[in-house]
Amino acid sequence: MVFLYNIIRKYLREIIMHWITISGIVLIAAGTFLTYFGHNIRNKFDDKHLHQSISNKTSQIDELISGNNELLTRIDEYQKSLSEKDEIIKQLEARVGEPNIPAREQLADEQIETGAQVIPEQDVSDVIAQARSLCNEGKYDEAYKISDDLRQKNPDSGLAYYILGTIEMRRKNFDEGEDLLNRAVQLGLPDEDMAWAFHNLGISLVRKQDFERAKELLEKAVEANPDMEKSRNALKLLDDYLQKKHTIAQVKSFYNEGKFDEAYKLADDLRQKQPDFGLAYFILGTIEMSRENYDKGEELLNKAIQLGLPDEDMAWAFHNLGISSLRRKDLEKAREFLNKAVELNPDMEESKKTLESLDDLQRKEG
Repeated sequence: MVFLYNIIRKYLREIIMHWITISGIVLIAAGTFLTYFGHNIRNKFDDKHLHQSISNKTSQIDELISGNNELLTRIDEYQKSLSEKDEIIKQLEARVGEPNIPAREQLADEQIETGAQVIPEQDVSDVIAQARSLCNEGKYDEAYKISDDLRQKNPDSGLAYYILGTIEMRRKNFDEGEDLLNRAVQLGLPDEDMAWAFHNLGISLVRKQDFERAKELLEKAVEANPDMEKSRNALKLLDDYLQKKHTIAQVKSFYNEGKFDEAYKLADDLRQKQPDFGLAYFILGTIEMSRENYDKGEELLNKAIQLGLPDEDMAWAFHNLGISSLRRKDLEKAREFLNKAVELNPDMEESKKTLESLDDLQRKEG
């Protein structure tokens, strides 16, 4: 600002000085002209009047110079005033830079409604405790509403996502539950809740038969909470299942290759370790049938059906029992077993063909 006024002052001085110089030159020239040619034009102009005119011009020049000095004085005073203002501004700037503690302002109503609200930690704990209690009482809708309100007000609250995800899992909305629990894990949870989040994610993946990832998450649950017995039990069951699955695959491979002894040994070892595992009895019974040990085969297959089998294996168990009944010439029992096989597996062509042959035989006998 001071720099600007210095420039203005400079230009004003130059303009005034030029004007004074030009006016002086003009007056001096006029005086010289009049003096030199005074005798020739004395009849036209009065000498007294000329002197008076020169005097007036000189007086105007003096006034102009005086006015210029006054203007310059005012500019100096104004510049001094600006300097004082600059100093005040500098002092204000210095004060602005100093730390201060402003009073807390009240938010307007519209700011309260639209602004992000963060619930104090103590209040969050109370809300979480209430949501947990409602969830454990089976009041999922109420627990979900409270947790979802908390999530909207505290979008970085991992516990809010954890409770929402757990509720979705209990509602069997596994995909939504997984998304929410993964978000909770990402945001962070206390160790105990983190363990349960990993546990629930692991169980969800077991349902999807993604056993490797399920095992990884269950192990993380135990790592987060070594007292997590449910995760330990789930890991044990999963390990047993994977071991049985591997053994069964080997047994079936040996059987299909005609290596009945190797297949029988693996299946019998599995039966002894897992006496309630129906599939082991099914394989042993099927091998005994192939060896024409029908009585032993029937006994093992009936045991397998009693313990339970997947539908496809159950269908084959009934089919093999039907064939064994045909060999005994128990046609009604054979038909019963074969029909059950087709009911369980409508694509069971072997049982269908055997039933057609049985119908032809009975028509011929009839």
